[in-house]
Amino acid sequence: MLSNKSRNSCLALSLSLAFAISSTNTKAKISFPQSTTIRATALVVALSGFAGWIRLHSKGTSKFMDYKWEKDWVDLLKVWNIPTSKYWELVDKYVIGREFSLLDIKYTDEKDGKQRSVKDKWVKSKPLGAMGLIDAYLLIQLAKFIKLCSETVTAVNGIIAFMDVKNS
Repeated sequence: MLSNKSRNSCLALSLSLAFAISSTNTKAKISFPQSTTIRATALVVALSGFAGWIRLHSKGTSKFMDYKWEKDWVDLLKVWNIPTSKYWELVDKYVIGREFSLLDIKYTDEKDGKQRSVKDKWVKSKPLGAMGLIDAYLLIQLAKFIKLCSETVTAVNGIIAFMDVKNS
């Protein structure tokens, strides 16, 4: 059985492949420019975005805690050979970035001599890097919006079913 993260990865992969196939298929109903250059560029961007998203979710969140733009920019300008590890480390740091991590915590609090259990949220890591920011502020919020819409539809269907039973 697949975990939710694996299911989401499979869904994203299938959507990327469907986009790539439909963008290269001239008989598809999607209006996409006929230029092969634009299609190839769109395919490369879609696959690069998917690969970046997979890399973002597959690496740890505690890496690259210090962001010193000036030092890293100078280090990037000193790199002459792209296959070196320093170059890819900087790309991983600023292009891929870090995933947003929010943890649920529970602690006890004493107020007026009474102990009570308090549930709270703790931000383990803030999103950084281009892909991390896109994931945190666009994709996660889109997933929450879709979940809210499905719950709203379920509630509306329940109200309609209740009204139909009552009127029968």
